[in-house]
Amino acid sequence: MNRTPPLEVQRILRKENGYKCVIPNCEIPYLEYHHFNPPWHIENHHNPEGMIALCPQHHRQADGGAYTNAQLDKFKVNARQEFEKVKGEFQYLRNQILLIAGGNFYLNNNIEVSIKMRPVIWFEKDENDYKLLNIELLDQNNNIYFKIENNVWNVINNVKDIECPPNGRKLNINFKNGDNIKLGFKELKNEEDILKINSSNFNFLNSVKNILPITVLSLEMKLEDSKINFKKDKSLIGNASMVGCFASNNAIGLCL
Repeated sequence: MNRTPPLEVQRILRKENGYKCVIPNCEIPYLEYHHFNPPWHIENHHNPEGMIALCPQHHRQADGGAYTNAQLDKFKVNARQEFEKVKGEFQYLRNQILLIAGGNFYLNNNIEVSIKMRPVIWFEKDENDYKLLNIELLDQNNNIYFKIENNVWNVINNVKDIECPPNGRKLNINFKNGDNIKLGFKELKNEEDILKINSSNFNFLNSVKNILPITVLSLEMKLEDSKINFKKDKSLIGNASMVGCFASNNAIGLCL
């Protein structure tokens, strides 16, 4: 049996958690699934009553015995009771997405970034219309060395460190090979918020002011093998530089 639970079990666990890690004051939405009653090494199962969704750090702590079964059961109960309150904290993930990557703007695209016709960053919607993050990075041999699949940590190789504060609005991943990917989410509620993003670029203003609120996904990314470097103010792709571009409602926002 594969240790990754079926999609239906993942949906149950995500929903009872309010789409976040259940440990108090954590609220990170990027999850793994912990088998605790009974543990996986005793019985291979995907019974949601004996499982809980945790962020990677708290999953490692749980595997090390940091929490008793009684504590984990209590976390599950408390998460169900707080479901509506916590769910509201992630409303920003139901908005349309405005990607700002390396000084360029991409609005409401099916795939945010693609490299060599392979999606690198994109979202998929769950049954409650929340957008779930997907990231897939390949090495020179086309092997996956990092993958988040619908907010679930799937492959974590070559990682030096991960920074993800509570609420999941920031995600910063540094890799041993020098690669880096940094994401940030911010909700825009009015035109004043839009103008604060980049006062010298108004190309997207008319496109977004009628669909507020929207959520900005800011992206900085450095991939050594692909010679891609999205800085705050410009995109460096090989020897080329790109800044100030705007694209919307495409199958792929940025195709490299």
